[in-house]
Amino acid sequence: MKICRRGHEYDERAKQCVECKRIYNVKRSHKPDVKLRDAQRRKANMEYGVWAQMIQRCTNPKQIGYASYGGRGITVCERWRNYENFIADMGKRPSAKHSIERNNNDGDYEPGNCYWATRFQQGRNRSDNRIITFNGRTQCLKDWATETGMKIATLKNRLDADGWSIERALTERIRGT
Repeated sequence: MKICRRGHEYDERAKQCVECKRIYNVKRSHKPDVKLRDAQRRKANMEYGVWAQMIQRCTNPKQIGYASYGGRGITVCERWRNYENFIADMGKRPSAKHSIERNNNDGDYEPGNCYWATRFQQGRNRSDNRIITFNGRTQCLKDWATETGMKIATLKNRLDADGWSIERALTERIRGT
């Protein structure tokens, strides 16, 4: 049995110290492999990657997507600059299909404005969606088209090219049906 730097037993098969649970790279005998340990932590923790990307897209001008986030003035609140606070407020992701979403697309990443959402939910909360309110209900154009049983192109044409009112565009039956 080998001894680690701190004088504990070192399990050669597990490549870690029995007491302090530090993982060691065999090639560098008894020196901690920090990169390996961090990679294992991140892989085991899906939320960490979401959190790190959120910080990057709001603070790093070299990050892909910065123009759509930090470049538009969207920030991460001071509390969420700490990963533990972020998890305490957001909780664990319901599944790997969920990622962070903001209720208000022009708002910051902060408690009260964020939740875990699927791609489908996020697709309904894009800043370039056309939102229509009719009879006290507000939905994106695609949802109105689905609900009325018409193609989205038909609804767009009625509103834009033909200049119809929202009420007429949503309620007038399609010819031939």
